[in-house]
Amino acid sequence: EAYGTADTPGACTDKWPAGFVWRYAGDLMVADDPCSGNRGDTTGVTPRCWRCGPPRFALDTKFAYAFFSLLWNNALLVAFGQCIIAAACATWFFTPRGSKMKRSPLPGAVRMVFRYHVGSLAFGAFIIALVQFIRYVCKYIEKQAAAQKNRVMVYVLKAVQCCIWMFERFLKFLTKNAYIQVALMGTNFCTSAKSAFYLMLRNLARFGTLAILGG
Repeated sequence: EAYGTADTPGACTDKWPAGFVWRYAGDLMVADDPCSGNRGDTTGVTPRCWRCGPPRFALDTKFAYAFFSLLWNNALLVAFGQCIIAAACATWFFTPRGSKMKRSPLPGAVRMVFRYHVGSLAFGAFIIALVQFIRYVCKYIEKQAAAQKNRVMVYVLKAVQCCIWMFERFLKFLTKNAYIQVALMGTNFCTSAKSAFYLMLRNLARFGTLAILGG
């Protein structure tokens, strides 16, 4: 593609998103349709023309809000599932032997989680979604840098994304155990996360083995 600048016209393209593009008055874009005139000028220019600059990927504010909401909702659904399973298992485990299996512990676990622990789960899911959103923003900036052929910035952003991804994995593991503490002890998310963290520190080998065997 022949990219133009603010002073030098470029060739039109039918690709989207094309980058820093300015649309002139006229018909729809046509591939390889030459541009003429200055930016924003609608007189004496070729109709059906898109002016092309260095490529970029648009990140609309509304799209960013919707995308973050999607990440948050996804993390919240996972949190509900993990906490409900933990609550159901805890209810079954601490039920006297003679009363076990008379009725399913799942409905009671669902009621307990939705009645008492929605805020804790929403807060934990928000943290996960925020870290994921930052990683995707870095990916977006990496695409910008790659389009500008800035290799140094691309490699730096790849390294940053790798670090964020590892932190995200650790955070998911911590929040999963925090949700278990929420279901068992009924404490808030921060207290549960602190208890889960110190519990993992005291039992690194056991947690590592369980993580490997149980995924």
